[in-house]
Order: sequence, then structure tokens, then C-alpha cells
Amino acid sequence: LPDGAIARFGSIRFRHAGMDNFVCTADGKTLLTFDSQGWLRSWELPSGNLTGVIQLPECHDALCFSQDGKLLATIETITQFGDAFQLDEICIRETETGRKLAGFKVLDERIETMEFGPNGTRLLFGSLGKDYSLLDWKSGKRERFVSSSSLRYLASNLSPDGKRMVILDAKKWQLL
Repeated sequence: LPDGAIARFGSIRFRHAGMDNFVCTADGKTLLTFDSQGWLRSWELPSGNLTGVIQLPECHDALCFSQDGKLLATIETITQFGDAFQLDEICIRETETGRKLAGFKVLDERIETMEFGPNGTRLLFGSLGKDYSLLDWKSGKRERFVSSSSLRYLASNLSPDGKRMVILDAKKWQLL
């Protein structure tokens, strides 16, 4: 341990440079990690042994795992039009194989936050200065319901039952 440290939190066994997100599977036996270069790794718990590696297309930082660890939502750039705008795609992928299950194009939304609902069928996402949307990724139905144009800092969370959402900025929070 470094000088002055009294204990180590975590393990030196789990090494994933540039990791952006992680989730423990519902059975508690596997840890999944993901980075913005598209590397999805699975680790055996509690040993920390690396059990699988899949490379997906390069993704942005806005991504999330479903609560059971079976799905991964990523933002993948399709076309960049200079600094003016870009066309992205929200992709829903299986974590076990990396197979793309669904894709939804979003034009110049600069998605900042994403979160799966409790059962994994709906995805909440929001953009700084734009709207929050709830996407039923199986049917493709998208519902825009909250403008975030007045928010300076953006964060959100869904309740465990998926019926309530909290949106935060630097000054206030809203319960919907």
C-alpha cells in the first residue's frame, strides 16, 4: 500500500483501462465492464478472473447496462457533419454475445444520460438543453416528456418500479 494508506478498497485483479461503466449480474457471479472504445469484458466473481472479451463498435460515453446485466445501451456515431451536427444511433445489445437487438437514430441530440427501466424494456435518455425521452426499445415507441432546456447540470434516476423519475440540476430537482 502507498504511504499513509491503511486499507485497499477493491482489488488489483480487475483491470480495465478506460472503463466507463460496470454492472454486477443479478446472480452475483459475474461483473461486466465496458469502455468507450467498445470493449466489453466479463469477470468471474469473487475471483476476478477474466472470462470473456467482446469488441463492439466505438461508442460515446453515454451508455448503460440493464439492471440484470443482460443488455447494454450504447450511442454509436453514424455520421459526423463537421461541428454542425451529427447522426447517432442508440443501440441495444446483448452483453453475452454483443449482438445488436435494436437501433434508433437520433439527430444531434448529444445524449448525456441513459438508464434502463427495471424490467429492461424501456430506456430513459436525456440531452443537455433538449428533452428527456422514454423509449420502449422493443416496439420503437418514443415518448418525449420533459424539456431539460433550463437545466445546467443533468442527472436522472428511475424508481425501482419504473413509475417515477427524478431529474436534478445545480439548483433544483423535479419528481415526475
